[in-house]
Amino acid sequence: MGQPLEACDTTPFLGEQLDFPAVPAGFALPLRTEVPILLVSGTLDPATPLDGAWHVKVELGYAMHLVIDGGGHGSYPSLPAYRCYFQVLDGFLRSGVGAELSCTDHLQPFQFRLP
Repeated sequence: MGQPLEACDTTPFLGEQLDFPAVPAGFALPLRTEVPILLVSGTLDPATPLDGAWHVKVELGYAMHLVIDGGGHGSYPSLPAYRCYFQVLDGFLRSGVGAELSCTDHLQPFQFRLP
């Protein structure tokens, strides 16, 4: 995993240069909440790797994690994967973490195809 958030914090510099308010104490601490949260990951996402969601989920009281095999950062490898995402999202909005993830069981593994 990448650097801790506090190692990337540029607000002290910004505060000096732009009169930018400092980040409040505890800003980089893990989020702990009982609010239902849906985490969505693509196995080929270069910006937010899959293991990051697993680390975040540990701290959340009511979270579910949808993993799209072959998905990227906001992209889906197939129409069935796209439909599955929206099916899970709809279920999550209606029933929270009790939403059904079974549509992922029917998705084909991601494959590269050469012409």
